[in-house]
Amino acid sequence: MEHPPKRASFEGIPSEIRLTIYSYLLSDKNVVVLGPKRVLRPQYQTALFTVNKKISSESLTYFCAENGFVAIGSNMGYFLRTCTHAVPLIVGDSVRHFNHYILSAELVTYNAAGAAELGGVHLALLACRHLSNFVRLLNAEHSTIRNVGRTSTVHLLYCTKSNFFTPKPSVIDCVVDGIKGIRKIENHDGGHLRITIDGDLEMEKAESIKAATDPPALTLAEVLDQAVQAKERGNNFYRACDYNAARCEYFVAIYTMGNMHNELRQDPILRCRLESLLVNLYTNTSLLDSKQGAYESAVLQAEMAWDATNTRAAGDTSTPAQKAKLLYRLGCTLVDVGKDGKAIERLKEAHSYVPGDIHINAKLEEVTTRFESRRKKLDMKYRARMSEKAFGWNLGTWEQPAA
Repeated sequence: MEHPPKRASFEGIPSEIRLTIYSYLLSDKNVVVLGPKRVLRPQYQTALFTVNKKISSESLTYFCAENGFVAIGSNMGYFLRTCTHAVPLIVGDSVRHFNHYILSAELVTYNAAGAAELGGVHLALLACRHLSNFVRLLNAEHSTIRNVGRTSTVHLLYCTKSNFFTPKPSVIDCVVDGIKGIRKIENHDGGHLRITIDGDLEMEKAESIKAATDPPALTLAEVLDQAVQAKERGNNFYRACDYNAARCEYFVAIYTMGNMHNELRQDPILRCRLESLLVNLYTNTSLLDSKQGAYESAVLQAEMAWDATNTRAAGDTSTPAQKAKLLYRLGCTLVDVGKDGKAIERLKEAHSYVPGDIHINAKLEEVTTRFESRRKKLDMKYRARMSEKAFGWNLGTWEQPAA
């Protein structure tokens, strides 16, 4: 007598394969997506936690051990929302969704203390691997006078231990590296950044971190050098097709220079470097937006790159080939959003700078042909509609209506 085959189940597959599946559903490396308004959002598939006892325990253990989380409380709600363009933060009420799974007891105490101290704290949550990038944005935010005389507060609460999981060493390393990058900044008008850090690292390691959180202030040239390094890291991520990581690096570079923009423009040498770097960053971000389907944003970034080129200082050394490349990129983004007429204008302008460029000429011919064909079809439809209204003739078939 033949026995019917056993029904396949998720629990029946090897644990190594289940962990691979969890990595696609729960690992911060794989679940971050580009949402509306170019905001990075983590989409953890936490429904796995409710499947059954075994899968819940296994998936939850993987989730916490793989990611590790840092809770953030601050009186800078605008800054936290700005960070979502570069760092996949979970901001606001959605943080409560995770209270049952991670940092539950700590968050309850933390929220109460923060609310009492700040009079209404803004909350956010991020995976440990993004802490360094968050700190870089935090440093850029307070490297210049933004809120004169105001004290800006940031509380960081990290959790690297639990009764039911052991974190990966990389998670602890991310926490240490992120906290070590914090700079204590106070501007000359009395405003300053106050940072408090709390967590569960061993006392010796926590003290070493605390001692390292006051590095010397950077010069303007060093700020610009850091922006160049961020751009190069972004280029490497782009070549590796890690587009979210590339987006973060480009945003950090632009944000850093944006906050030091006035100071950098006072130095003629630094101003030339700044303007050249901004053009490259806007162009690279435009390419990145096109890759990720954010076509309207790609047009905006390409226009900003071209505008930045046109408003450069008198020492501008942009060659005709460089200007043609920017216009070609702008024309391609306009094609992506269906604005062929404007794209033709930009491509013709690029052609005027470099008449012999085969890529520009081929794109111009392609767009022009499509635009003219579409215009002829629309013209035929319009004339047919007008003739039918005026005389009752159908020009599409040349048939006279029945008497």
